[in-house]
Formats: sequence, structure tokens, C-alpha cells
Amino acid sequence: MLSQSPGLSSAELARHASVTPQAMNTVLRKLEDAGAVARPASVSSGRSLPATLTARGRALAKRAEAVVRAADARVLARLTAPQQREFKRMLEKLGSD
Repeated sequence: MLSQSPGLSSAELARHASVTPQAMNTVLRKLEDAGAVARPASVSSGRSLPATLTARGRALAKRAEAVVRAADARVLARLTAPQQREFKRMLEKLGSD
């Protein structure tokens, strides 16, 4: 999410991920500790802290995306082309709000 929309707050990320803000803050703190995410110590005008991926975070996201694509390919390889299209359609339906 941050690779596509840098600068989102933890509350915005929580809404996108359908988790509580507290859970997202825990995740962000761990990512900060790992050097994958950066957030400023404070922001002016009472705004929430925007999160951005660091160079390490971008590299990790790229690797994770490759792993997910490979796993998707393994799962989809068991299905015919029409079944793959139907499966993707159903996943999109489940993922839509």
C-alpha cells in the first residue's frame, strides 16, 4: 500500500487493510525498527504522521511482490484458463467494498 500511496497515516493504512489503528501502529513500529518504514517524529498543524517506505522497505516490497506472484502462478496453474478468469473475478468480488 505504501509503495503505491506514500505518505498515508496509520489510520488510513488501517482502513485500507481492514485492521484497527492500534494493530497498524504495531505493524508500523516493527517496520520502522526494521528500517523499512520512516515516519517523522512530529508534524505541524496536528496532522497524523505520514509513513513512507525507505530504500530498504522498497526493496523488501519488491521481493515480497515477486514471491506473491510466484505463489499465485503456482495456484492458478492448476486451473484452466476459464477457471482462472472465474477465480480472479470471484476474488475481485470478495475484495470489493
